[in-house]
Amino acid sequence: MNIIATIRDSDFGWPDGKKSEYTKMRSAARAILLDEKNRVGLMNATLAGYYKLAGGGIDVGETVENALRREVREEAGYEIDIIGEVGEIIEWRKKFMMHQTSYCFLARTKKFIDAALEADEMDDGFELEWFSDIDAAIKAVRQVDLSKISYAGTFFTTRELKFLETAKALI
Repeated sequence: MNIIATIRDSDFGWPDGKKSEYTKMRSAARAILLDEKNRVGLMNATLAGYYKLAGGGIDVGETVENALRREVREEAGYEIDIIGEVGEIIEWRKKFMMHQTSYCFLARTKKFIDAALEADEMDDGFELEWFSDIDAAIKAVRQVDLSKISYAGTFFTTRELKFLETAKALI
């Protein structure tokens, strides 16, 4: 999978840490969801003020694809078919001493099951929101005011925008 970008604190005017300080390593799988009408689904963190791709951490012993299917089912409530690769983004988040690699895919929704959100996702007000197309999704993410959201939300918004812009050429 191709590396699309590396995001670090200095991209937002904050000081970067030393690589030796990043003790938490995390890998995650994320999906740009497409329905049967090619609408694009994003998780709207209604109470936190940002959008996020459905997805999350890869558990020990889990494949990237299985983690993606599990995370999308938990957050968005859908079973999916993975239809393509978008790329990967590497994040260096000093506040959490975290080095994270996110793998992004295009996925077609199949059967709706029901979401099973975690407490922090409920606290952020996660709701699946459908956009008419990739351009409408990109526009919504671009309109997020980074100065009014959390540290993590700033990374999420920047990451998701890069994934969506890259996926536009693939859809």
